[in-house]
Amino acid sequence: MNETQNMISLELKNQLRLTPQLMQSLKILQMTTLELNEYLDQMSLENPVMEREEDLASLDDLSRRFLWLSEGGSRIPRERILSPDEQPDLIGGLKDRHSGNREDLESFLKDQILTQKIPEPLHSVCLYLAGMTDPSGFLEEEDLAHLKQMGVPKKTLKEALKILQSLEPAGVGARSLSECLCLQLARLPGEHALAEEIARNHLPELEKKQLSTIARLTGKSREEVAEAVSLLGSLKARPGDGFDGGEETVYLYPDFLILEEEGKLKAVLCSDYTARLHLNPDYLQMLKSDPAPEVKQYLGEKFRQARWVMNCMERRKSTLERCMDQILEIQEDFFRGRARVPVPCQLGDMADKLGVSISTVSRAISGKYLQCRRGLFPLRDFFLRPAGSNDLTEIQIKSRLAELIRAEEKPLTDEQLRKALEREGICLARRTVAKYRSGLGIPPARERIQVRND
Repeated sequence: MNETQNMISLELKNQLRLTPQLMQSLKILQMTTLELNEYLDQMSLENPVMEREEDLASLDDLSRRFLWLSEGGSRIPRERILSPDEQPDLIGGLKDRHSGNREDLESFLKDQILTQKIPEPLHSVCLYLAGMTDPSGFLEEEDLAHLKQMGVPKKTLKEALKILQSLEPAGVGARSLSECLCLQLARLPGEHALAEEIARNHLPELEKKQLSTIARLTGKSREEVAEAVSLLGSLKARPGDGFDGGEETVYLYPDFLILEEEGKLKAVLCSDYTARLHLNPDYLQMLKSDPAPEVKQYLGEKFRQARWVMNCMERRKSTLERCMDQILEIQEDFFRGRARVPVPCQLGDMADKLGVSISTVSRAISGKYLQCRRGLFPLRDFFLRPAGSNDLTEIQIKSRLAELIRAEEKPLTDEQLRKALEREGICLARRTVAKYRSGLGIPPARERIQVRND
């Protein structure tokens, strides 16, 4: 027999086995306050020895602090916090305040395309363009240029754009405000040559309300120009208005409140007030009275389960509070208003300070929000997440983007903003710039023109 075959190989391996108990502990750590409340509600229904408890005095105090903080409003447009005139439901979470289910613009356009007999590949290009239409109903020239680069024939693209612009609502698929107005004028009965000329060539003068200048340039009387301008005013600058944005409004419940007490900042863990458990004393007494074997076994299992959940909650509380204490220490200038943006912090640095793994810190901050006088912020905003070719965080880039828009002499398009950021060493795609701008609640350039002149 070969000597090699007789050799015994010894090898040491470190393996982490995720037991059901460990998986449950990690799951509880990652839960938000609302998710933890829902989980404990379900557990208290399944396990009779577990009971929820409320400290009403503490909840009333937390409610007052919550309302005081919410006076500053939310910095996230599509995600909202409670306003001062709404009573927070700190125990059960926020009630569902979603508006009625409205169809989004993209689905509405695609439904119309699907009812038409359009040959391939034109049909696919039409559906693609419908998906590229923004919530306002506009298309970006950069998106069309991208399709050309992908090899879509110019003729096919032109036909697809014509089909899209023939759909309802009138004006959809336009690439500019001028084209949007002209598309709507074409749907109206009668002749509207003057209004179309103004829409095509004289919007800058119209924005400045220079009707006499328009009259001189068009060779029409001021009364005729005023009538045409009145007609233009009846049209929609945003054909997509009236449709749902394609996303439900998200209602956020903060997991932490940042309060100032006696000049010191303090982080309050909301779940510490709303997710409390205790063991049912009646069942505990029953277990001590030496019941029948099957009852004793049943109650023993339920008490072990309850104590394990309560231990997991204590570990969750300890980990979250330690993370939050570190964030408070690092970001104190931001919370006090002395710094414009948070100081970048690496997850690895936080893990080293706490003596835990990076995955533990990541789970601890995942999906959680804090509220301070400056607004409502995801915890992840306080950790370094390179968003471009540099080491700036997303919130820092958004802050710089907002500064560029505030300083603009005339509204800059997303492509111009992208180039301006690129000159500062912040390299992003145009779509990323558009996403960040939208996240700041800032409309696109064509709408900023209108807002400035209204």
